[in-house]
Amino acid sequence: AGRLQPGRKYAVRSSGAKEDLESLSFAGQYHSFLNVMGIEEIQIAILACYKSMYADASLTYLVTNQVNVHGLEMAVIVQEMVNSDRRGIAFTINPLTGNDKEIVVEIAEGLGDHIVSGKVNPENYSYHWFDDKFDCSKENKLLSPAELKVLMDTLLEIQMFFGYPCDIEFAYEAGKLYILQARPI
Repeated sequence: AGRLQPGRKYAVRSSGAKEDLESLSFAGQYHSFLNVMGIEEIQIAILACYKSMYADASLTYLVTNQVNVHGLEMAVIVQEMVNSDRRGIAFTINPLTGNDKEIVVEIAEGLGDHIVSGKVNPENYSYHWFDDKFDCSKENKLLSPAELKVLMDTLLEIQMFFGYPCDIEFAYEAGKLYILQARPI
């Protein structure tokens, strides 16, 4: 509680130990909360994250995919909100074609949950790093060429750091790039 700043908003994010397994993505099954203010709201959100581990949808997903339901564990992360004007998702390999030399990015204005929920149509960018070629629609306006280059270089550095293809969430606030999460694809 001592690190919380009055008047600031926080993200309370769930991270289950069985959430991102090597052969199964569990993303989105547990709850996370955005724009939470004050210690009381944060405490309520933390408990709701833990409760989501035992929600019908989560348990059904585990049973359907034959994942052992015993020993469920979760960490809850409280992080200062990035008041993003643009937020996106990147895959350091093309998830549709399997091309491991192509990075695929989707970005939209506002918060990232708008992309995941399908509320907006994101702009799409791709970068074939082996040939150093970018591809996107001429109508795209959310990333400048300089921002695109820095973003793609950062995404490659993250993949090299972990040593495997990553699914990465990122945001821009006032022109500054923030990496919010990186996990295996």
